[in-house]
Amino acid sequence: MKKYTVYEIEKLTDGKLSKYKLTRAIHSGDLKAESVKNQRKGRGTPNFYIYENDLKLYLERIEQEKNKKIDIYDADKPKQDISEISCNIQNMMDNNKLWLQNQGYKIDELLSRIQMLEKNQSQIIPLLQEEKEIKKTEELKSKKRKILVMELAQSNSIPETRKNQILQDLNKLS
Repeated sequence: MKKYTVYEIEKLTDGKLSKYKLTRAIHSGDLKAESVKNQRKGRGTPNFYIYENDLKLYLERIEQEKNKKIDIYDADKPKQDISEISCNIQNMMDNNKLWLQNQGYKIDELLSRIQMLEKNQSQIIPLLQEEKEIKKTEELKSKKRKILVMELAQSNSIPETRKNQILQDLNKLS
């Protein structure tokens, strides 16, 4: 004769009989169970053992009261037959195919975006280099202007021809 813990029964009934309901039934006397006297306390130590015959009697009583069948699966036998398993596997494979197709579309879209960005980048890089060169020439012009203006600031000792030359150079740099 098999004996079960409340935890095992909860697992075998897929949660239809919870540990709480079973413990409550034991305390109220609806379900016969053997109390376990244990030195250890805490998680993993059973409080009660319920024998198979007592469990069947309790289930019959519940099923009559609620007009609902509660299946207890044998832990040694699988819950599903082979046709259900193969149907589930086929559904999973179909779902995976759809998922892969969806991912393929997303990858194609990302690749097209990458190509567009690369094309735009190839157009922008020459403009940036051109802008860089323009900036360098403007910086050189600015330095030359600064030198010429500084020279003009010391105009007391500069001859008139040199002043005219500096003004012409400044006009050219503008």
